[in-house]
Amino acid sequence: MPYIRGYFLNSRSDILIYTGAIKDILNNGFIPNSDIYPAENVLAAILKEIGYYKLNLIILALPLYMFFVTFLWYYILIREIYQDKTRSTILYISAIGLTLIPGGGFVHRTTALTFLVMILSILVSKKIKKNLKSLLVIPLFWVLVYWHPLSTLYTLLVILAFWFLDKTLRKTNHVPLLNISPLEYIIIIVMILWMIWYASFSIVAENAKIVIMSFFKLLLGNPYLVRHIETVEKYQLPMDTLLRLAFYRYGKILILGIVFILSVVKILKNKSKIDEDIDTKIAIYFASIVAMFSWLGIVNLGIYFLNFERVFKYITLFSAPLVGYILIFSKRHLTKTIISILLVVMISYHTVFTIHAGPLVGLENQQITRSEYLGWGWLFGNRDALPIYTGRPFDIKTFYSLIYGHEQLRRTLFPYKYIKNQLPPHLAYPEYIGEVIPQKAYVVTNTFMLLFYQSIIPDNPKMWKWTKQDYNRLNADPTCNLIYSSSGYWIYLTLPRRR
Repeated sequence: MPYIRGYFLNSRSDILIYTGAIKDILNNGFIPNSDIYPAENVLAAILKEIGYYKLNLIILALPLYMFFVTFLWYYILIREIYQDKTRSTILYISAIGLTLIPGGGFVHRTTALTFLVMILSILVSKKIKKNLKSLLVIPLFWVLVYWHPLSTLYTLLVILAFWFLDKTLRKTNHVPLLNISPLEYIIIIVMILWMIWYASFSIVAENAKIVIMSFFKLLLGNPYLVRHIETVEKYQLPMDTLLRLAFYRYGKILILGIVFILSVVKILKNKSKIDEDIDTKIAIYFASIVAMFSWLGIVNLGIYFLNFERVFKYITLFSAPLVGYILIFSKRHLTKTIISILLVVMISYHTVFTIHAGPLVGLENQQITRSEYLGWGWLFGNRDALPIYTGRPFDIKTFYSLIYGHEQLRRTLFPYKYIKNQLPPHLAYPEYIGEVIPQKAYVVTNTFMLLFYQSIIPDNPKMWKWTKQDYNRLNADPTCNLIYSSSGYWIYLTLPRRR
């Protein structure tokens, strides 16, 4: 979709930092010391060198390729687990809500799901010899460690959960799903590699400290929930707007939560037949992992460093087959109809329309136009040593990384020195902007700033930070001059004046 719409890139946060790291690899010929998880960045750099493609096109296309690989291996996973072509196809089709799971773009923790599906598919395969499995899985784990740290730990948790359930269900004459030995040595090797690599970065110790401190903060109140509550109170969102945002943002998880509950009920009903009921046994695996990640999500509500929404993709991944499990065992036509309707709602509203961040889910649109990219490049290339004020100061850092590389960003004090230069609401009006900003400076505005609040809270104009009238008044402000303009991106130079 971003490519069809003609966007230059489809994120204005982490992806720009990653792109800067890729430029460092291309410019220097080696991985910089600051690149904590370089695997996907190296892959993108190789594709750039081999194919001479534009880097932004690789950033847009690589996640799509990873999605198709995930989609293929997911069918292999279902097929290997059930060993029945008809049932595997039913489960796979019913799990169609999976299709756009990697919708986060060039984000390492999202594309890392491909490795989870591949590793699990190999481990449960009955056709691959045990010794060959180790040779296939260890290199995948090796790459995954350098792909993303948290995704590696989540993958290990899934495999440990399968291993534990294999041991537990042996009492029911169950054939273990993980047909590999010795699995313990593989897990130990991965953990040692993980600790050796990430222990060498100071940021890991700093983040670990934040996580530990957040546990103590739980005794005084939940910081993550408090921040959400304060946001709601600040913008005075009406109840219908809150419900709409909650529906689009969390509706998919709520639907899958209903599926999880129905599957647990079905599992309990079939408990007496579990010895000969292979479908129920397999459903126990998926339901257990969904329960595990749901618990992690609840715990993450209290850990300020970790966003509880990170587990949603894993919950979706392992909840989807439970839909097929319910359909297979539902003898009543009404139940199948209800589940089918839920699937349609999930696919239509939450797989398609919420695949990218936007006002529909209460988030800012992440798409970047070429004119914005060129505008920042012009400013950085022609600026004097003056502060930059913008509606989103973090853009100064990320766009500087995108254009010059992440290492250049780290060596330059410029982006950090002015990172808190936030434009005042309504661009300082009714005063002149040159009276509010105390020194000569650049002011950057764009359409993104203007539309964000209007799109999310259209019924409360008093809470809009900027309006079209503010932009028009800026053009008539005698304390600033327009020095650059291009398709929704403007740069002004302020002339400070005493009040």
